[in-house]
Amino acid sequence: MQLSIRLGTLGLTLVTSLVFAPDAHAAASFARQTQLDCNACHIGHDSTPLFTPLGRSFAMQGYGLPNSKPVMFRRKAAPSSDEKEEETKPSSFGGDYLALNLDEYLSARFVSDLIDTGGEGTRINPTGRLALFYTGPITEWLGLWTEIGYLGNNALPSVSQDNAGATTGLNFFAFDEFRLVATRRLESGRLLGAALSNEHPNVIGQFNFPSNLPDMWFAGQGGTGRALQIGSVSLYSLTEKLWAQYGLVTGQSNQRIDDGANHYINLAFNNVVPWVTAPGKESWLAVELYGGDDGLPMVNPTRTSFLCTEPDCPDGVSDAALGFDTFVGFTPGAVDDEELSERVDNFASFKLTLHQAVQALGRHRWYAAANIHGMQQDYESGAEAQRLMAGAMWRYYLDRTWGFEISAYTDLDYTYTTPAGVEREIHSQIAGSFTLLMQLAMNVSLHAGYRTDTRHTFDPDANGGTRDSFRLGLDYNF
Repeated sequence: MQLSIRLGTLGLTLVTSLVFAPDAHAAASFARQTQLDCNACHIGHDSTPLFTPLGRSFAMQGYGLPNSKPVMFRRKAAPSSDEKEEETKPSSFGGDYLALNLDEYLSARFVSDLIDTGGEGTRINPTGRLALFYTGPITEWLGLWTEIGYLGNNALPSVSQDNAGATTGLNFFAFDEFRLVATRRLESGRLLGAALSNEHPNVIGQFNFPSNLPDMWFAGQGGTGRALQIGSVSLYSLTEKLWAQYGLVTGQSNQRIDDGANHYINLAFNNVVPWVTAPGKESWLAVELYGGDDGLPMVNPTRTSFLCTEPDCPDGVSDAALGFDTFVGFTPGAVDDEELSERVDNFASFKLTLHQAVQALGRHRWYAAANIHGMQQDYESGAEAQRLMAGAMWRYYLDRTWGFEISAYTDLDYTYTTPAGVEREIHSQIAGSFTLLMQLAMNVSLHAGYRTDTRHTFDPDANGGTRDSFRLGLDYNF
C-alpha cells in the first residue's frame, strides 16, 4: 500500500515544479486600466512575469501607456440643466478625481501548490499564497506599484516542546513591495524618471527578470515570505535605444545609510540583435554594476531571528518559526561549512545580460536570456571570495496556451581566500530547471516541473551535489 502511494506520488511529481523564484507578479488591474489583453505585456506570468516590448515600456514609464490617458483620468461631468449627462472627458489636476480608485486598481494573485516536494517533505497546499496589489498611475506623471502579501495559510509552526512542527493556525499578513515612480517626457522624446522603492533598483526597469538567471544581489526583499526591508532611490533616462540608471541602496538587509550604502549603475542598449527590430520584438543588452560597503556574505548565510538565536534559545524553544537564514541571490552560493562565518567589508560585482523578447511570430512567442555574473567580496576578517557564473533560459509558448521553460546555470570560478592567504576552491555542479506551462485562460495557468539546486563545498570529491524538487500548481490572477 505504501509502495503504491509512493509510486503514485512519484508519477504525479515527475511532471512537476516551477522555478522556485521569489514571487513577483503581473497585476490584473493593469489589464482593466489599459483595456489590453494580459498577453500584450507579458510572455507568461507563471511563476514570474516576462515582458513584451510594450510591457517593459509600460513599467519603465511609470505604469502608463504613451499618448493615452488611463481610465482614472476620465470622469463624468456634472448633469446639465436638462438632466442629461455630458460625455466622459479627460480630467485635469485639481482634486476632482480619485487618484487610485478601488475597482480598477485592486487586484490579487492566488497560488495553489497541488504537489510541492521543496523544503521539508512532500506537501499538498491548496491555499499556498495570496498576494494583493493596489497599483497603477496616480497622475499623468506619477505611478505606483504596491503589494500586500498574504504569506500562506497557517504558516506559523509551533515551537512548543511537545508539539514542535505542528501548525499554530496563526498567519502572516504583511506589506511587501513598494515602488513610486515619477516620469517626464521631454520634447526630444527622452524620458526622465525618478523612483523610490523598498527593493533592489534593478526592478525599476524590470532587469531583475528572468529570475532563474545567475543572481547574487537579491537578499529576500520583496516576494512572499519572510523578507528584509531596504530602501533605494533611482534616477534614470530612457530613449528608443538606451536605458541609463543610477541607484543608491541603503544596504542588502537594512534601511540605514549611516552604516554604509551601495551603488547601482545600469546601461542597457535596445535592439542589439539586428533581426529583432520589428514591432513586438526587441533585444536588450544590459550592463549592470553593483557594489559598496553594506552587503551580505555569499559564502555563508546570515541568521535573523525575532525570538532567540540557537543554541541560546531556552530549553524546548526554537527560533524556527520566527527566524530565517538569508542566502544571497536567487542562485545562492553558501558553502557547506558550519565554521565559515564572514562579515562583508566591501564588495563589487557586475552583470552582462542579453534579453530577447518575441511577442508573436505567427503562432509562436518566446523570451530568451543569457548572462555572465561576477562578484568579489572582502571580509572584515581579512579573507576574500570571488565568484563568476553563467546561465541561460528560454520560455516558449505555442498559441499562447502550451508552453515550457528551461534554464541552467553553473559556476565558472568560485574561490575563497582565508585570512592567512590560503586560496581554497569551492566546488559545485550545474543546476537548472524544466517547467511545463499551460494557460487555461488569460489570467489562469497550470505549471508542472522539476528543479535541481546545487550544493557548494570545499571537498573536491563531493563536487557539491544537488537537491531535487518537484512542484505542480495553479496560478490565478484576478
